[in-house]
Amino acid sequence: MEIVLRPPAPLVFDRALPSVFLAGSIDMGAADDWQRRFEEALADVPGVVLNPRRDAWEPTWRQSIEDANLRE
Repeated sequence: MEIVLRPPAPLVFDRALPSVFLAGSIDMGAADDWQRRFEEALADVPGVVLNPRRDAWEPTWRQSIEDANLRE
């Protein structure tokens, strides 16, 4: 897809474009990175991929709404 957005990027894109949110297992970085393969498979399709998997994941972050890294 033309645009790939991952945290902490802001959700700013043309809402007229088709978009897909990649909901599914991340398991604190331990799950297979199936989201990356999905992005690659749709590389030539116009639209937006909303990928919740962070490129720079830190496993020491506390899984809590109080953790500023996760709120970001």
